[in-house]
Amino acid sequence: MKFSRFYLGCVNDVLKPSWHWAKIKGILFYIFLVTLPLGRRKILAQLTNGFDEYETIFLYISDILLVFFLLVSFREIWQFIVARKKEVWFFSLLIFFFASIISVGLAALPWLALINLLRLTLLILMAFGVGAGIRSGWINVRAVFLILIFLGVFEAVLGFSQFALQKNIGLSFMGEPYLPRLVTSIAPAGVPAGIAKIDLYGGKLIRAYGTFPHPNILAAFLLLSLTSLFYFWVRNTFKWRVFFYAGVGRKMSKEFWIYAARELLLGIGIFMVSLGLLFTFSRAAWLVAMGLFIAFSIFTFLKRESRRQAVKLFFLCLAVGYILSVNFGVLMASRAHISLKEPAVTYRFRYNEVAFEIIKNHPLGIGIGNQVIYSVKNQLYQKFDMRALWAWQPVHNIYLLMASEIGVLGLLAFLSFVFILVFQVLRNFSLEAITALSLLGVLLLLGLTDHFLWTLQPGRIMLWLVIGFVLGLNKKTNP
Repeated sequence: MKFSRFYLGCVNDVLKPSWHWAKIKGILFYIFLVTLPLGRRKILAQLTNGFDEYETIFLYISDILLVFFLLVSFREIWQFIVARKKEVWFFSLLIFFFASIISVGLAALPWLALINLLRLTLLILMAFGVGAGIRSGWINVRAVFLILIFLGVFEAVLGFSQFALQKNIGLSFMGEPYLPRLVTSIAPAGVPAGIAKIDLYGGKLIRAYGTFPHPNILAAFLLLSLTSLFYFWVRNTFKWRVFFYAGVGRKMSKEFWIYAARELLLGIGIFMVSLGLLFTFSRAAWLVAMGLFIAFSIFTFLKRESRRQAVKLFFLCLAVGYILSVNFGVLMASRAHISLKEPAVTYRFRYNEVAFEIIKNHPLGIGIGNQVIYSVKNQLYQKFDMRALWAWQPVHNIYLLMASEIGVLGLLAFLSFVFILVFQVLRNFSLEAITALSLLGVLLLLGLTDHFLWTLQPGRIMLWLVIGFVLGLNKKTNP
């Protein structure tokens, strides 16, 4: 009898909605987050003749886990939407979403537009789910930052290994791209045109990819990991006054050794992720990283309780930068200067011209996900002297790309949505809010020079994941 009552009590505890479903939703989200860097995918359909990245429908592991996450958290997502439907930011997001829907009817490939609209819908719902989970407590922001750190360190080590070996290391089951070994380090013909590389003394070196489809995407992810490391560094405080009052010559407390161990591990993590970031050779990411550590140090310095750690973070980053420049200065110098004549720069200007041409003729957009196929069919790439097939890529600016595909109104709605959220979250001057805004700022700045936040699976997830963080930490909205 006693055993049966004990058994029934255990079953009731497990089945309590306050514990059971919250645990399931949280764990499922964390598993989904771990799949973010995994580039393993299956082709479902090719909408044009021959393979093209931007006219092909893929299924990712993260797609399956995302759908499961949305299903188990649908009730909380719906409640989150209902509670905030009168917010100004929600109205802006609604206009952005309707502009995306309207653009489907204007698309050259309606099926491609529908698939992209479906992905956008799922990601917006994911952002609501993340916001609801943070508000309800079944998504722990610190746990998310910790996962980003572990993934970032892994990707940094993998990227360093790829650069050192100048080839992939055999993790294709995780989505690692194929990187052919160079025949010789001084043979430019040894690297295919589609592989990202740097020029060094007349030769070519392959940049670090990690498990991402391009080094620039790896760089963006490493910046998210670096920001998460900054967060834990600033949180790692110790009451030095109590320590000294206890007597300088006495045995050091357990708390001190824990503090010192955490600081050592975090310092090593910051160095490793910075090293991985260096070997992506993403100049935009390098500049954003410098701005990140300066801004993060300043904003956290304004908080009295984190002032000491903010100063230490500033000097730690200077030391890391000095060590990297001394040991890898030759490699960095090959990318440190920017010439208006190099293809990476001139082509970005030409992509912008393509975007302006589309916006001028189609202010309502030409269909979400359809910019590349529209430009090919209307010979816009040829018009702006981009005749090589590898150059037929999306506009390398997510804001101009949005305006091209979903119209000027859609872009303005997205920008107003982001600005309103940032303005509201700035009032919540917690360390978590500062970190979330830093993550968002990093991605929005990278969006000025690249397209992956709008066109590729890992980039899209990163963007809407961070927006979800901001929604969850927005104390201005209803509880």
